Amino acid sequence: MIATRWMTQDSPTSPFRVAVRRCSSYDDCDGVLSQLLTDTGLSDVLRNSRVLLKPNMMKATAADRADATHPSIVASLTRVLMAMGCEVWVGDSSGLLGLTAEVLEGSGMAPAVRAVGGKTINLDAGPFEKISSTGSATHEIWVPRILFDVQHVVQVPKLKTHSLTGMSCSIKNLMGLLPGATKCALHVRRPSALPLSHALLDLAETLVRKGVHLSGTVVDAVWAQERKGASEGPRRRDLGLIIASRDLFATDLVCSQLIDADRHSLSTVLAAFQRRLGPCHLEDVEIVGDRNAIHAAVPLESAVAGWKDKYWPVHTGHYWFRERIVRPWHDPRRCHGTRACIDVCPTDAMRIVGKRIEITSQCIRCFACRAACPHGAIKLEVPFGMRAIFSRRAEGIDLSKVLR
Repeated sequence: MIATRWMTQDSPTSPFRVAVRRCSSYDDCDGVLSQLLTDTGLSDVLRNSRVLLKPNMMKATAADRADATHPSIVASLTRVLMAMGCEVWVGDSSGLLGLTAEVLEGSGMAPAVRAVGGKTINLDAGPFEKISSTGSATHEIWVPRILFDVQHVVQVPKLKTHSLTGMSCSIKNLMGLLPGATKCALHVRRPSALPLSHALLDLAETLVRKGVHLSGTVVDAVWAQERKGASEGPRRRDLGLIIASRDLFATDLVCSQLIDADRHSLSTVLAAFQRRLGPCHLEDVEIVGDRNAIHAAVPLESAVAGWKDKYWPVHTGHYWFRERIVRPWHDPRRCHGTRACIDVCPTDAMRIVGKRIEITSQCIRCFACRAACPHGAIKLEVPFGMRAIFSRRAEGIDLSKVLR
């Protein structure tokens, strides 16, 4: 069973143990997180190691909107791990293409992590490793090299409903390991919920086979988000819970009990069930801590699916367009000729033509070039007619120095 192979062989805990603890405020998470790490055996696994925490940093909106993992819970987890002798990195690739650095700063995540002595990393910045993801169709993908440089990768997702997959939690959070617009490219290749979920499982299995340790998950459900896709917008729900495990699939199965939907509408849970990648039933999971908190919680209202979620041609067109709406653009007036952008490009898509750097069709829009340039010579180019839409999505970010 794949989930068992992800466990450390001498683990004293069940591979299907999930810990649930109440946490009423983000102001006092350290004690709860310490207990959760002990409950799950993660404290023994992670101690004195290099750890990458992977939150969900979709946007730079205020933390009380519950769009992203709360900075305070990540800072608390960083502080707890550092007290255990860990070197801690916190990183993601944002859904706002080319703006991950701004999302980490504007959301408050980077300042919160730095304040406790941790380090943040923009997973769009490279360098990258190319791996071949297998499944129904083999294809090559790029992933950040830091996944292979750390000893453990721990997911720290926000519990949310999702208009396509039904739930965004540990497995869906793996999407942020794909840099820049390669996330959109995966949507184009797998343009409906269940195939996309299987593609994420393909990614997980491929990473594990290549030596990446997906060692566990700590779910931020203190504030959760419900009714994603509703016309009035998503809504925050104060659940007051943190949920953790060494098994991503078991965690998502437990978290699915907190959403008012059946398993067949939660595609990541269904895909894992179809592939027998974890517990098939809740009875197969050992829930420790505040077990009754799961059953006592009022379930989150389901997301509302839109056209792009219901119809694969619309979905394909939407993400094909999103993949191409923004691209890197070289400003020769700011260029100092360091070649940093050329050196970091994973596909050799950049070449010098006179005083300009030409970006060829090989560009995968990972935006590592923009992150690498020390002089801001790589900007983002967005078609003039689409700037208003792009600006709305980039709420909370000053685009005046970003766009061409």
